[in-house]
Amino acid sequence: AVIKHGAFELSGHLAFTALLALFPFLIFLAALVGVIGDDGSAQQLIAFLFRFAPHDVAETLSGPIYKMMLARHEDLLTLGILGTLWASSSWFEAVRLALDTAYGITETRPVWKRRLQSLVFVVISAFTLLVGSISIVLGPLAWKLIERVVYVGPGIAIVWDVGRYLLGGILFAGFLFALHQYLPQARHRWRDLLPGVTVTLLFWLAISTGLSLYLAVVGQYDATYGTLGGVVITLLFFYSVSLVFIFGAELNGLYHPIKTANGE
Repeated sequence: AVIKHGAFELSGHLAFTALLALFPFLIFLAALVGVIGDDGSAQQLIAFLFRFAPHDVAETLSGPIYKMMLARHEDLLTLGILGTLWASSSWFEAVRLALDTAYGITETRPVWKRRLQSLVFVVISAFTLLVGSISIVLGPLAWKLIERVVYVGPGIAIVWDVGRYLLGGILFAGFLFALHQYLPQARHRWRDLLPGVTVTLLFWLAISTGLSLYLAVVGQYDATYGTLGGVVITLLFFYSVSLVFIFGAELNGLYHPIKTANGE
């Protein structure tokens, strides 16, 4: 089904769209950080974004992204926000196409309705990232406050640290569930989405780790691509995670085909 549905071609489309939509999305995110946070918040958010990305990908993107996050974009919350949101919503439209293909769904909703839904997803994604980064960053501060009030042993400290990252993982898993459930036109049972989401999360971790090891030990991409090496590796990373995402959707579509009629 992966080859039949053109998963490799769709993964390239997803990767390219992700790179195009990334910076408009971050401009919108920077506007939110500028309103509710400061420069420290921008640094913490960037660290959270690249926590599970290969070093070369983080090194390529973190510099430009950090400069963008430090720039003041508060005016985008009132001026130019629609253009920024529209550009950053393109990735969700690409994800919708991949999911519809995997689940065998033909969209009958008007274009404006689908794009409006993608715009809503952009806003939800921004707030999800903020909440996830805050949960990880503020964890140590909250822990120090607790230690001043009551005595806690080292075992509880480990549980606390694991819990902070577990919360971030739950938020991310919930985001994947939402993509599978609401972007396609037909609805699924939540339990039917679990295999694909689980496989996606596990494979993403494996790809991030494996690609990092490969680049550290074997990869000599600079010799081939020169100064564009970092961009090529970034696209390769996006392509890999996109392929895994489509594979998870195909897995769900194979074992849990749509049982309801196509429609709202």
